Amino acid sequence: MLIKKFLGNAYIVSILGIAAILLVLKNLQFIFAGSPPLLLFLVVIAFAAWRGGLKTGLFSTILCALASAYFLEKPYNTLYITDIGEIVRIALLISVGSICSFIIAQLYNQEKRALHLSMEREEQLKQEIAERNRTLAERDLYLSF
Repeated sequence: MLIKKFLGNAYIVSILGIAAILLVLKNLQFIFAGSPPLLLFLVVIAFAAWRGGLKTGLFSTILCALASAYFLEKPYNTLYITDIGEIVRIALLISVGSICSFIIAQLYNQEKRALHLSMEREEQLKQEIAERNRTLAERDLYLSF
């Protein structure tokens, strides 16, 4: 029960996802010749935006950018980046992550509204059917006399 509640928090799940992707990229850094694909972080950003909305998506975007700047870019273990190309890559991650977060959060909000309207319409139809059945029962009772 506690684990389900713990993993239900979009912030915690996004932090765990970022840590997992960071671990994979850090261990495979020799394959990427010092420029790991930062867009892998978009998976976590998209999930965070879907589960937690725009704020969680933007939180994940910023955390991904900071983590990749600190752990994946030379010089390592500092936020100071000397290569302009790496600065541009991180800026692209932030801009694409922000746009993704915004779009996914909007889609999620529209889906919630559509579901809410659908449930309201279903309840309205149930009430109309119940009213119709009462009217038919009253008519049949009236005609039987």
